[in-house]
Amino acid sequence: MAGTRALRTARKLLLAAAHLVEKQRLLLRLTLAMGCTPKKPTPSPSQARRFSKKVREWAAFSKNSSDSVGRRDSTSDSGANNNNGSVSERSGPDGKATGVPCCRVVPFKESRDVARCSVSEEDLHRGQTIGNGGFGTVYEGRYGGKRVAVKVLDRCRHNLPAAVQSFKAELCVLDLRHPNIVRTLAVSSSTLKDNTFIVMEHAGEKNLQQVISDPEEPLYIRRRLRFALDISKALDYSHKHNIAHLDLKPANVMVTREDRCKLGDFGCCQVVDGETGRVSPTERSHLTGTFAYRAPELMRGEPPTTRADIYSYGITLWQMRAREHPYTGENPHVVIFGVVANNVRPAFPEKDCDEDASVLEGWYRRHASRCWNAQPTHRPSAAEVVEVLEEKLYALRTDRNESISC
Repeated sequence: MAGTRALRTARKLLLAAAHLVEKQRLLLRLTLAMGCTPKKPTPSPSQARRFSKKVREWAAFSKNSSDSVGRRDSTSDSGANNNNGSVSERSGPDGKATGVPCCRVVPFKESRDVARCSVSEEDLHRGQTIGNGGFGTVYEGRYGGKRVAVKVLDRCRHNLPAAVQSFKAELCVLDLRHPNIVRTLAVSSSTLKDNTFIVMEHAGEKNLQQVISDPEEPLYIRRRLRFALDISKALDYSHKHNIAHLDLKPANVMVTREDRCKLGDFGCCQVVDGETGRVSPTERSHLTGTFAYRAPELMRGEPPTTRADIYSYGITLWQMRAREHPYTGENPHVVIFGVVANNVRPAFPEKDCDEDASVLEGWYRRHASRCWNAQPTHRPSAAEVVEVLEEKLYALRTDRNESISC
């Protein structure tokens, strides 16, 4: 009798250990799935799997050796182990098990890695406001000893679907790593809540719109071409990762201290099909971007493509040359009708430079006009734009005529 009680006690202890191991395995897998790095040493999934297997073997042995009390406890045994110890997996859209994906953590400092889900407001030192947007405010801050930009999002109750969609769009670029794209370092939550925030690199003190509007800032042809190349490289990289920005404009392009451009604010971006370069027609967007830079096919309600970014890029090229906002003072509805129905585009300034510069300006106009063509298929791809600009800048570097400064 004493031996039976001891056997029951041992079996209960083994079952409790097995249940604890299963909880540790589940917590570990969920932690890795969210991109977090465990703070305390935790057995690896393979170690936990082997240990739980041994525990289940001992539990099964004690079950066979126990009396009817042990048989009554077998129900809790099967429940504790959840189908022989396997952790339930997530279901995909089609109802099939997909498994818990293991996300990559976002490296931030050399001494440690900051996971995209581990940042909290206590870790941040928020400073002054440096910008405002439709769904949040951008602050200067410090995080992990480094200077960062912190975008605090609001739920925007007057247009909640658009706010949620914009937040999801920001999450699409967590894995983008390119020198001409503003890098997203971490987010405070995987869902949009009040005061959800995104930590980004501090890319510069000013954006391209501020450079264009400042009469003290020179925008001669070579600088414009360098800026154009930086922007096209960012588009080429994002397009190759099946992401269309869909809100390209000078205000969303940061200019660094090294006078390089970084594309930011992916709050309107959408994932496109890798083969067609087109967003699925069923993916209805509540975000429209800025109408002056919006491609005519989007104004007609057609699904976005990566070539819509090329149209916005062409308008941005024009703005760097004209140094004014497109369609200033005109009725937006009139502009939209003119762009869609009559192929209206902003007019380039008259030629006012020397003959050599006029040749380059003529090429610049033709390049911008090709990018804002009414037919998306007639516009160049971002990769083609990069190739053309690299060739042009290389030719200028080998040209000994240094008088071109318009």
